[in-house]
Amino acid sequence: IMLQMGTLRVVSAGVATASVVAFYLLRKRCASHVQLFDVQEERVIKRVLFCRHGEGRHNTNDEHGKSQLHLFDPELTEQGIAEARAIFADALPGRLDFKPQIVFVSPLWRTLQTATEAMMARSDGYMCPMIAHDDLREHNNLNACNYRRPIQEAHLKAFPRVDFSGVAVDTPPPAAEWLVPYKAAFGILRNRAERALKFIDACSEEQIAVFCHGTFMRAVLSNVMQVGPHHAAKPPRTGQSLEVVRIETPTGDRYWELMSDQIDGHEVLRLAWRNEGGSAVHGECDDGASTLKRSK
Repeated sequence: IMLQMGTLRVVSAGVATASVVAFYLLRKRCASHVQLFDVQEERVIKRVLFCRHGEGRHNTNDEHGKSQLHLFDPELTEQGIAEARAIFADALPGRLDFKPQIVFVSPLWRTLQTATEAMMARSDGYMCPMIAHDDLREHNNLNACNYRRPIQEAHLKAFPRVDFSGVAVDTPPPAAEWLVPYKAAFGILRNRAERALKFIDACSEEQIAVFCHGTFMRAVLSNVMQVGPHHAAKPPRTGQSLEVVRIETPTGDRYWELMSDQIDGHEVLRLAWRNEGGSAVHGECDDGASTLKRSK
């Protein structure tokens, strides 16, 4: 079996021949599915800065060293407020250079605080419209920290710059996105994250800031990086921002690209927890976003 100038020539018969034919046809189909271009021929049409909220009370342990994931829609800690104010700081990794034309923010209290503190702390005084969007919520799993409060007068008083008109007053049912196995639950979140990406892509603004959550950002980045269902992008730190850009090719096709560090890149982790020998541990967990405990 020989490949000559892109043409398949069969010089022997049998299973090997069929295998090579199948491989060649598959390679040809894959090559024609995505047309690739030199980076100089592509253009960036949208820049999106995804920002994780600052440290919340649920991200810390209580005085007895126990988790506080049971706290309902918790607020930021003092450390979290400082992290929020540093998002658009003058010095790197602050992004004072990024001037969003619009801000979309999850309607949970900690993200509303983060977006407000971040924008108010800008040294250049720059401001833009801020809109609450329910698709940016954290994973609706078994933890009360991820359940939001009903939209009430308290929201309007605490965050007068935020437009809540597009958010339903009532909260989504608790644990509405929880399934076993966890991979299935995370798949539900990835579907919501994909819907959010499509919404952002359809916006006319070319520079957008999104204030959201750790596991939600894992889902967004997993979609951007086209990670399979058994792995997920590494969650960002509290107060960390990551830029994603929308690229358009000469043929009009579009794709998302993560503006990660060219040296260190961005890690992808497995979703399954396993013992050193490779066998599955009892129960599942997702970096603290579920109440099931990891086996020691």
